[in-house]
Amino acid sequence: MQKLITLKRFHRYEHTRDIIYRGECEYHKQNDCIILRYWENNKEAKTHCEIIAAADHMEIRREGETASTLYFEVNKQSKGVLTTPYGNIEIGIYTYRYIRRENVITLEYDLMENDRPFSGYQMLWNIKEGSK
Repeated sequence: MQKLITLKRFHRYEHTRDIIYRGECEYHKQNDCIILRYWENNKEAKTHCEIIAAADHMEIRREGETASTLYFEVNKQSKGVLTTPYGNIEIGIYTYRYIRRENVITLEYDLMENDRPFSGYQMLWNIKEGSK
């Protein structure tokens, strides 16, 4: 099923906002998960994104010039992997908030290095009926 989404990002420490993606996505419900699939087009590359939003955790998979798999679970530290031409880079993630509803997904997290945050984001996926 096709739906329209808008993905907004707020940088927790730099206090900047931007829209990462606005457009169509494939939308599926499987078991207790909402699955979104879409292509982000930016100046550098075209990236395939897959969002797997379960009731209590979320996974983001991105494939383009580099690939990444990030796992989020509230009030827990988890690991993500960035795959580059130079090898894999493991990154720590601490998730503060994750809310999944039928038409919105909210995620707030920090990226960690040596158990200290070096960057953090709030992400918001607005999901609407329809297609372009």
